[in-house]
Amino acid sequence: MVAMRTVLLAMVGFLAACGGGGGGRVALPLALGFDLGLVPARAAATREIVIGNPLQGDASVELVGDPDGPFSPAPGELPGVAAGGAEFRLDVRLVPPQLAGVVLFEGTFVLRFRGPGGTRDVEVALLATPEVPTLALTTQGVLDFGPVLVGETASRTIVLRNTSTFSPATVMSITDLPAPFTYQRGALPMTLQPGERYSAAIRYEPVELGQPSFTVTVGHDAGAGLVTQVTARTDTWIPRMVTEFGDVAVIGDETDWLEVEVPPHAISFTIEAYSDDATIGLLEFQGPGGHIYENDTATGVYLWNPSTSGVFTATVPQSDRPELDLQGGGLYRFRLYSFLGSAASFEIRVIVRNRLGGVSRDGVLDLNIFMARALNAETTQPRFDQIIDEADRILAQQGIRIGTRRIFFLDDTRFNDIQTQNEFEDLLKESAGAPEDALNLFFVNGTFDDNVLGVAARIAGPARNGTAASGVMVDYNAGSVATAGHVIAHEIGHFLGLYHTSESASGFFDIIDDTLECPPTGTNAVCTTEGDGNVMHWRVVSRDDLSDGQGNVLRAHPLILPAQGGLAGLLASPTAPAGPKGPVAPGWCGTKGCACRDR
Repeated sequence: MVAMRTVLLAMVGFLAACGGGGGGRVALPLALGFDLGLVPARAAATREIVIGNPLQGDASVELVGDPDGPFSPAPGELPGVAAGGAEFRLDVRLVPPQLAGVVLFEGTFVLRFRGPGGTRDVEVALLATPEVPTLALTTQGVLDFGPVLVGETASRTIVLRNTSTFSPATVMSITDLPAPFTYQRGALPMTLQPGERYSAAIRYEPVELGQPSFTVTVGHDAGAGLVTQVTARTDTWIPRMVTEFGDVAVIGDETDWLEVEVPPHAISFTIEAYSDDATIGLLEFQGPGGHIYENDTATGVYLWNPSTSGVFTATVPQSDRPELDLQGGGLYRFRLYSFLGSAASFEIRVIVRNRLGGVSRDGVLDLNIFMARALNAETTQPRFDQIIDEADRILAQQGIRIGTRRIFFLDDTRFNDIQTQNEFEDLLKESAGAPEDALNLFFVNGTFDDNVLGVAARIAGPARNGTAASGVMVDYNAGSVATAGHVIAHEIGHFLGLYHTSESASGFFDIIDDTLECPPTGTNAVCTTEGDGNVMHWRVVSRDDLSDGQGNVLRAHPLILPAQGGLAGLLASPTAPAGPKGPVAPGWCGTKGCACRDR
């Protein structure tokens, strides 16, 4: 019980009696007032009051008449005994009236003190303030879901707390949420005692970019709803956004302008175009603010190759040079043309890769691995895993790790030893039906001639499977494990957009500034190690380094997926040492378009 001893009014009065000659006095009733403070609005409550015995001696205390209002002495309290000159403590019972809108409880009752010295009545006036049940939503303003990929889910919890001092509160309802939000909550109604909490998990499963908001309205037994505005801060992003233009008309050997609005967290922009009737070229390519990659006289900063095998690709960033990097979010536009031949239309699509903050320092490359029939049994041999692991170690220098490895077996014996370009293109078409978003790696028993250990179909290659340019081919028997791993990493580098750092013909180099311009063979004052030990030198050298500028290009390719979740351990720095590569004859890279000139 809470003792409420605040006396609002204490009055003892004496009134002179009228009449002849008399001098007697008549005592007026004593009136006392008490404020019991905050009390439950809908539940009975007991409070203690303290009254001084108005008589000099001991007295009995009893209730006179019926109370007026919701207050009365608690059952069993009266009759009572008050010691002479002492305080009399009395528990008062409040039974709230069932009336709506009451803002103050008021009432009175009369106590009679009776003793040897006489009788005295005390009128007790009481008031109390009914406490309206209150609920508070502990999450206000922003419900931060953190980064959430489209197609994935995240959950956050909102908590309702009964913040009342005395009163229970019943949660009757919570408004439904708009898609893509849903509740995971307990059954309603739910009565909460003072201080008790009720939790509701909100599941967020985005299907598009944005920062959605919703209003939570909680209905409870106090009558008025609790309303709060909550914004879901999600940083929702899509790893890849694909814009399918379909068949685009070619009029006068040119397409019209095609435009794509790119979000601010984009890290790469890739054009893919397909035609069986014409060789495709890049006519014009512009970024936000009118930035020119390629102009209609083919003298822009962008280095592109005409389509081969019916496939054209162009990706930015293409280098570590600012003018060949993505220019941020905004409008990108381009036109293509028939470089050779003619076609009524090109099939065109654009792939935009995104990363929160516009930064990409790691990624995962899944592989579809195709084994020529002569090599089917090799997947059970240690060499198979070792050479893939070696390629993984090399790529990991720039944060790219080989992820899922799917293995397919080729039944056609003509793919055992590839000797012609037509055979090579037919081999790559075998990737049709394999999972997308993975690079196709074909292992064969022989490639063109003894000096060609690997071939990438294009620099850079398409993300689409089933075309004549969909993958890379490697001679499974290309020297030692270290050499074979080097060749795999080299050809993957081509397919992801890297040129040779130095070509077999003197004076031809890549377009990346942080790779050295080394002589075709041997060393000089600039390159004290042949090829500066870079894996993208035109032939196998003693090391297999990758520069940061090269990593900038590799991570931009559409086939590089974001590293997430369970891949954290996979992305740890590799510790496997590089093995000896052994001698390899010059001229081993068979990739078309290897040679390029510094523009």
